[in-house]
Amino acid sequence: MAFTRSSEPFQEPPEHRSRWLLATGIAALLVFFVPLLVIIAMGQNSTPAQATSTTQPRAAVFPQPRLMPPLPPPGAPWPPPPGAPVPPVCTLEYRVDPGGATSWTGLITLGGTLATSASVPAKGSRPDTRQVPVGVEAIALPAALARDHGLRAVLTTGSGSFDCLVGPQS
Repeated sequence: MAFTRSSEPFQEPPEHRSRWLLATGIAALLVFFVPLLVIIAMGQNSTPAQATSTTQPRAAVFPQPRLMPPLPPPGAPWPPPPGAPVPPVCTLEYRVDPGGATSWTGLITLGGTLATSASVPAKGSRPDTRQVPVGVEAIALPAALARDHGLRAVLTTGSGSFDCLVGPQS
């Protein structure tokens, strides 16, 4: 066997790099950060204390059920006592009776015109509009709307329009 001389120095093959660190980083990203972003995004869409404009309904962005604040019973004293949490401008909650009938209760912090419409409006359907006072009141909706637990509601007042929180009674 003969050895020959070369003008280039000897090079060892590159060291094999483990992909374990890369796989661990991707797994940590998927397990911790993606759910955290989803929770933060959902939390921003269900903050009841902030009134929202009706330019883009939040239900179209995140159609998940919202966490509804507990409402006082209809006819409860209004306004709430000092130091109590500030309620949203408009909240509609439904309760399904054992017989299948749906009853609605509204908490309105600014009086105005409440317009309710089906979650998927049919051609030619119009929203049901009514004047609502400030306070906690039972709201009688037409039968077709009362059964629609995903209905959309907008409260129009002298200071603007606000999407109502709509969900099951807590």
